[in-house]
Amino acid sequence: ELNQTYTQEQKPYEPEKPNIITQTVELDEETALQIIEKVIRKSNPDWSDSKVHAQAEDAVKKYFQYSKENIKIKRVFEEYKNRTLVIVKIEPVRPLSNVDIYESLPKCLVDNIDNVKLDPGYVIIESDPLVAWHFDTLSGEREIRYEVDKNVPESCKTMIDTLQVARGM
Repeated sequence: ELNQTYTQEQKPYEPEKPNIITQTVELDEETALQIIEKVIRKSNPDWSDSKVHAQAEDAVKKYFQYSKENIKIKRVFEEYKNRTLVIVKIEPVRPLSNVDIYESLPKCLVDNIDNVKLDPGYVIIESDPLVAWHFDTLSGEREIRYEVDKNVPESCKTMIDTLQVARGM
């Protein structure tokens, strides 16, 4: 016969609960221009700086305001013990087509693209890192997720830039 006494109450396993922070993302035109210049330079490495700049200005004039009005972006940080999950919520106001979402990640978040776990379907524009996701159509809310193996300081969270570019309705 076995008599066992438990001195400590066993608790069921509970997954770690994250600290959740949500930001509304609003990008200024100058930052949008800088991101578009990087995208154009990647496709046209032999273009002059002035040609890249002119093309980027044209793209910003054409798409920036329309995209900003028709795609709302929110960024959610789920902070765990030694990692942070970043969720970019993409909310189109109306169905759109040919949409690109660019995420510019500052050095305080990640110093190299290899140190971030990204949702599939991305394209690396720059290993600095600037990453893009493309959607042929966007008619309902979508999410892009990525994770870094550290807690992100508040000052760094505001340095992440997200640019939405919709080229079709």
